[in-house]
Amino acid sequence: MKNQFIRMASVIMVFVILIQITGCYSKKIITASDLFYYTKYHYVIHYQKTSYPLENVNVSEGILSGYMNLLKDPNSGNQINIFPKSDSLIKIDTSMILRLNLEDISKIERKEISAVKIAGLGILVLLVIGGISFNLNPPDYLSGL
Repeated sequence: MKNQFIRMASVIMVFVILIQITGCYSKKIITASDLFYYTKYHYVIHYQKTSYPLENVNVSEGILSGYMNLLKDPNSGNQINIFPKSDSLIKIDTSMILRLNLEDISKIERKEISAVKIAGLGILVLLVIGGISFNLNPPDYLSGL
């Protein structure tokens, strides 16, 4: 019985490790013209080792602008990560509005939570817990087998 438990745990751990390696997020490089389609995403500017979370993002006349909310967690939910060129000029006015020319962006990345991976991980955890509890406390009708 102990060997069966070890085999089952090792098979399930392979899948858990694979999910951990790939992460629960999927990433895709997008273009500046695609920014109009992602209105419900959190926008984050990553510039010189600092992250600037933005709200109310607007793209107009080749300039991306948005309210910079430093109290917001830049690593939560679905995101649009914007990476300006190293020599870019980011303007921040006194009302915390950040402005960046679209020409100064080197890469834009869409980061989404992968519901399939999270559901798969949840099912695997339930199977492991169920298997452990079944092996440690088998039903009475199986004790004679």
